[in-house]
Amino acid sequence: MVCLIEEAQSQMEGSIYVRFSRLAIATLPCALLLSGMAACGGEDGVVEAEPTIPESVLWAGAVCAAFDDLLATVEAVGEGLSYEPTAEDEVYDQFFAQLQSQMADVNGAVEELAFAVGQVPMDYSDTASNVVEFGADVDAIIAAKDETLAHIEAARTAESNIDKGLEAGQAAITGGTTLSLTREFVAGLAGLLEKRKSNVDDAFSQASECQ
Repeated sequence: MVCLIEEAQSQMEGSIYVRFSRLAIATLPCALLLSGMAACGGEDGVVEAEPTIPESVLWAGAVCAAFDDLLATVEAVGEGLSYEPTAEDEVYDQFFAQLQSQMADVNGAVEELAFAVGQVPMDYSDTASNVVEFGADVDAIIAAKDETLAHIEAARTAESNIDKGLEAGQAAITGGTTLSLTREFVAGLAGLLEKRKSNVDDAFSQASECQ
């Protein structure tokens, strides 16, 4: 009786071993296939992460983009401003509207550049100190713009044509000063940026917006 039980157990164990062996053999190709797919996926299926752009380079790119906008604005405004002292009210109003628009465009572009410069990363502020200091020094431009707008407002509220003409003349002068200061600012900053771009290790030479 004991022998029969042992023989039965041996047969069951052998049967289970055979089934597991067959299962292992059957699943082996699938495992190899999945392994191969994973290996291929590492080459073609997985998109490699793009290199991280340093903050200093991103900042330099933003400064160059703002600089280009300011340069385009100054070029679009034109060279000079003129007015007619004996012009009719309608002509005065057209002149004031044009001058106000020009001052708004210049002011917006200047402030946008100053803001971009002010976002310099802390660990790069010393390295880029010349650009930061120059780019943030826009007080004279803003003051001239404000004076221009003040003369425009005074001209519009003047009680006589003589006073209106005088204020219009001053608005033209200070508006011209605003543009002149802005052009000097643009030229000076352009020189700084060109020097920095000549250094291949500088952030301004690596930013695509600065090329």
